[in-house]
Amino acid sequence: MRDLVGLMHDMGAHELARQYEWWTMKSQPNALKRLEEDADPERGLVAVDFRAGMTLLPFLPQCPADFKLIVRGAARGSLVQFDRGDIRALEAHVSARAAAFADMTGALEELKKADQAYRDSLLDIAHHHIQLITRPRLWTAIHRAWVRGWEIRRMAGPEAAGGLRKSRFAALLFLLLGLLPVLTPVLFLLEFPGRAVGLWLLWLAPLLGPFVRKLWGRRDYRRHIGALLTKAGYLGRAIRGHVAEALIRWHRAGRVNDRRALAIARKPGLYFINRPLAFLPAGLHRFLTDKAFFKQRLYLMFVKPVLLYFRPAVREKWLRDMVEEGRKNGMLSADEAAHILAQIDEPFIQKYLKSLAVHLATLFLSETVFLTIAAIYVLGHPEFGWAQATLRAGLIIGAFNLLPVSPGSLVRGIYVVGLCVKEKNIKDYRLALPVSFFKIIGYLAFPLQMAYRFPELARFMAGHWATEAVHVVPIFGERGAWLEHAVFDMFYNYPLSLGIRIRERDERAARTKPRASAIPLAVLLGTGLLALLDFLFVRSAGRVPILKDVWWAAFIVPIAAGFLASVWSRRKKMGKRVAAGITAGALVGLGYGVVNTFLTPLFPGLAASAGPVVLNGALSLGILWKIFIFSILAIPGALLAETRSLAT
Repeated sequence: MRDLVGLMHDMGAHELARQYEWWTMKSQPNALKRLEEDADPERGLVAVDFRAGMTLLPFLPQCPADFKLIVRGAARGSLVQFDRGDIRALEAHVSARAAAFADMTGALEELKKADQAYRDSLLDIAHHHIQLITRPRLWTAIHRAWVRGWEIRRMAGPEAAGGLRKSRFAALLFLLLGLLPVLTPVLFLLEFPGRAVGLWLLWLAPLLGPFVRKLWGRRDYRRHIGALLTKAGYLGRAIRGHVAEALIRWHRAGRVNDRRALAIARKPGLYFINRPLAFLPAGLHRFLTDKAFFKQRLYLMFVKPVLLYFRPAVREKWLRDMVEEGRKNGMLSADEAAHILAQIDEPFIQKYLKSLAVHLATLFLSETVFLTIAAIYVLGHPEFGWAQATLRAGLIIGAFNLLPVSPGSLVRGIYVVGLCVKEKNIKDYRLALPVSFFKIIGYLAFPLQMAYRFPELARFMAGHWATEAVHVVPIFGERGAWLEHAVFDMFYNYPLSLGIRIRERDERAARTKPRASAIPLAVLLGTGLLALLDFLFVRSAGRVPILKDVWWAAFIVPIAAGFLASVWSRRKKMGKRVAAGITAGALVGLGYGVVNTFLTPLFPGLAASAGPVVLNGALSLGILWKIFIFSILAIPGALLAETRSLAT
């Protein structure tokens, strides 16, 4: 893929290369892999998408990598990146390989003419710039292209197209008629008409724009409207045809299932009852109109969590179904699935599954509370207009969704606290207890808690829940896609790799002798570096530094001390190596606190102005504070030492 991207750039297809730049996180859905090459990760990749990618606007990057693409495009004079190629780069590529392209000289010239004609037909402000003013013929080409496009898309017949070609004003009016419906929602937001019938009719009038344009542009549509009014039986057949066509779209969008679509087709009157709800999201539309779907969603929201909590057989079936699905989609091997199913009767698994049922019951609690609060606020302020009420309700819901804690997460956290109190047991809930109080990640609390007792089941449950959750997140036009892949790696592949590394490190350490000097050496280095920094600061600033003066060193040094102590200690178990790192961090905090406190007497000028140093309560508290902070900062350093790749 790297070679393909390099070739595209060399040929001037810079914006097509975006489709296969791996680091942009957009290219993964554009490549497939041949099954026969599955054993070799570098072979068998096949590019399957050579269409123009999503439009990349200079003010709207879709991922962090797009900033670089925007800068590179601007350097080429391309503010908007979509489907534009660099013809000059292509010519240079062909010239450098004249023998290979000897039979395609005519094709290149034809491509240049066709590309120029295509570019001249677009109202492309980002590339035409001042030429829209200095080249009058450009507007002639754009006008001609618009009319031709309407003709190809059957928006204007030959007769109407001929008239539109002769008049730019008529073409502009034809264009605006199609854009008029945008005015209706804008007008309703700016001023809700209330009971004013005249305003309702006026605000709804722009919706007729496309209808008027059809009458203008297509003779067959005018004949169709005439037949509706004059021919017996034609109206009924037209309604049935329209309903059938709409139901196909609804079925594909998930608004109706196949059985309901056929029922509505047999009774077209049901279509017109459902039609006002077609503006809602597909899931909500189906929830309000499909009795079976309505019952199913209510069952999943309110009944199933209760059954999962009180009935072991329902919990076991739920877990078996998830494991079978995981085996089919590759998250579990056959051996792992069998091992998990053999543990179903374990008391702790049953306990964790009951807790998951409680978590399921809180899925919709937060959204319900947010909507209720917004509704109460709006109803309590009848003086608000339609636009103001909508804005305030949206701001309330948005603000609540930005909080890290929600009503649902509070309920989950209180439930876990109740379990700890009831069972007088914090050890078995020590991970789930803090995680449960947070939004989103709180749903992973019990899958993660199971990690130390049932690692295979924990990895699967965390991966299953995480990948299911990201299906609703749109990423670069896909549903889930790259984000699902990243979450799967985070909760399955990466923990599995870490477990293998830690076991290998334990085995390697078991063959060596622990080093007693690891902690003192790390402490000496860390304290020495900080003391030297304080000494230099006093010489330059004339005062002893506080933590915020040397925050960067106070952040880096304890992490480094924890890392070095863990690596050098060679203790046989991961926990003991991490403990060595934390101990080193705490001792560095102690040493630095003492040095920082008693640094003043080393400089006579400072001592005269500062007075005698007395180890009072405030100074002792400062030293204890450094010990605490450095101990905490040493933890990521020690964990980094444990999770790094082993040297071969």
